[in-house]
Amino acid sequence: MTPDMVAELLRQLMKEAMILAAPILIAAAVLSFVLSLLQTLFGALNSLIADYSSGTVDTTKAVSDTAALGTALNYVSQQRVIIDNSINQISASSQAVSSEQTQLTSAQTNLMQADVAQISTHLSLAETQQTALEDIISQLGSNSLFQKLQG
Repeated sequence: MTPDMVAELLRQLMKEAMILAAPILIAAAVLSFVLSLLQTLFGALNSLIADYSSGTVDTTKAVSDTAALGTALNYVSQQRVIIDNSINQISASSQAVSSEQTQLTSAQTNLMQADVAQISTHLSLAETQQTALEDIISQLGSNSLFQKLQG
């Protein structure tokens, strides 16, 4: 297995890991959001209900609990922004993976449609040119090309 094949295999594995991890990340973010919502929001609502269900309302406590409810709602809004940003990042990653997959499919199609005889000819020509250059460099020895031109 060549290094290029190993690199390609690792790239494919990373893409698959990203594709598989995206739904898990979204589920974890949503679960975290729901749990935070339940703890914060319902805790504040419970306090408000307790304030008004006793028959006599302690205004100071009711105002404090209403402020806590407002704080809880602000927290929920902040968490929503964080989750929206995470979803946008996951969406961008998914689009990048899709684009990469399209490019790889296109490259694979080009390789499958390649003219083997023409590519073989070009490779042979390139190898011949490389051998000729190596011969010229070895003939020059320690002298540089500029010294040969001057002398």
